[in-house]
Amino acid sequence: ARQSTPSDMVISTIRNGLEKYISMPQSNNSLPTRALVSLDIKNVFNSISREKLLQLIHKRYPSLSPFAEALYAEPGYSIVKRSDGTWTIIPVTEGFSPFWPIFAAIVLNEILTELQELLNNLALQRLELGLKGDDNKGTLGFILAYVDNCNGMVALQDMEPLLDKFKELSEPLGGISDHEHRKKQEYSRAPTTHQQLTP
Repeated sequence: ARQSTPSDMVISTIRNGLEKYISMPQSNNSLPTRALVSLDIKNVFNSISREKLLQLIHKRYPSLSPFAEALYAEPGYSIVKRSDGTWTIIPVTEGFSPFWPIFAAIVLNEILTELQELLNNLALQRLELGLKGDDNKGTLGFILAYVDNCNGMVALQDMEPLLDKFKELSEPLGGISDHEHRKKQEYSRAPTTHQQLTP
């Protein structure tokens, strides 16, 4: 039998959430209590600001700073052989390194950790008002991620603050533009949301 992978866990959890919080209420002619949020961060490895990445590593992971500085403090170059046999030098200012996925994951983790903290606080506020929600935990939202694919089940009333927070966190890191934020606000009105974020 095939061994389960982290991506299997994400898919299974989201599928179960879809069935419980969206499909079942709709089948009973009821309004879903949650929306599916899919954050497709397109070209994530090349879109993150190198300068902001180094600042984040200095702050959160100082032991990695010398290594990160050696790789990204200055623009690098890639030497490519063309089909006609000639060589050309291409400057590389962002990404393009075997270590870049690791550093991109550090940035993504920073964003998702704060988003989950926001969802936790919103659910706690509802509980304090006696609103137990669909899970007796204040309709606690959650976000799961595997590499650069992020999916979550979020209370409908939490969508707008979640997207605003995502913009606040992502834009300084080079992860999203104002145009894409406006697109997200339009999508957030639907119970099921898929957002493709292109810097």
